[in-house]
Amino acid sequence: MGQTLSVQLSNGNAIARGNNGQSKYGWAAHWAGDLMGGMIKPSVGYTVRPGLDIDTNATDNVHDYRDSSALGVGAEFNFVPTINLALDYGLLTFKKGGTATADQKANSIVAMASYKGMELITPFVKFAKDTKKLSNTGSKSNEVTTMALGLELKEAKNDPIRYHAAFSSSEDKTTSTGAKSKTTTILVGAKFDANIL
Repeated sequence: MGQTLSVQLSNGNAIARGNNGQSKYGWAAHWAGDLMGGMIKPSVGYTVRPGLDIDTNATDNVHDYRDSSALGVGAEFNFVPTINLALDYGLLTFKKGGTATADQKANSIVAMASYKGMELITPFVKFAKDTKKLSNTGSKSNEVTTMALGLELKEAKNDPIRYHAAFSSSEDKTTSTGAKSKTTTILVGAKFDANIL
């Protein structure tokens, strides 16, 4: 009960060269769970997107398909009724994106905690760290670390409109040179939650 599994299949046509033209298939799968009466809500998703034929030699009839994949793993924890904790990990991989042997990768870790003990105001704190490996050798190229503090507000308990304001500070570090840059942001916005159908 409370478990949701979805699977998708897609078709992408490859570039034909000589008699070697063919179709490649992509696919995606996602599981959203509900464990211990909603105290733990895990989520796992994986997607494979078929790559294009990027072979530059038009005479050898050899195709070099470089696929990309995305992995997402996360969980929401509600052990205390008034405190919500969430942790997510994502990994994006472009096969042999750097060279014929090195993959390009970007991964992220996001952690968020929010207090839901007040009816109309929900304060939250969020931490995120992104690491990119975009060099031709597949080595780490830069890291971005972000901290954010914010509030979500609503005018009534069941109001579908949520207003939010957040302050964030991030640091971008280039691994090869050690250079760092810092950015601060103030964000104000709104979101509308509704069941249309």
